Parts: sequence; structure tokens; C-alpha cells
Amino acid sequence: MWAGLAAVFVAFIKSRSSRKVIVTTKNNTTIHAEGLTASELERILAIAASIAVIDTGGSQPERSIDNSDGA
Repeated sequence: MWAGLAAVFVAFIKSRSSRKVIVTTKNNTTIHAEGLTASELERILAIAASIAVIDTGGSQPERSIDNSDGA
């Protein structure tokens, strides 16, 4: 279920060093996705409560995805 999103996030991070993906799990553990493989990130996304996607290289605002409702 999370494989496609994990692959997109890995490609997003690799395409520019200023890009970050930070996942907070349901038990409040914070994980920075840099250096993870798509399969590793897929397992983490399955237990995510929220995801922050950041590009510090431009003027784009931070975008956050809240998955606390379990969807």
C-alpha cells in the first residue's frame, strides 16, 4: 500500500539535497528519511502518524500530511 509513496519520497529526496522528509510514528518517534531505501521507508510509512515534506532550497512553504485518523 505504501510502496508508491515511499518510492516518490526517495526520488524527491535524492533529486535535491535541500529536500527532507520527516516521519513521526504513532508512538511519537521522529525519523528523518534521508538515506533510507524505498522498502525501509515503506515500513515506516505504515506506522506514520504524520509526515513533513520540506524543501529548504526555495521559497515553497512546508507541507505536512497528518495521518492520525488512521487513513
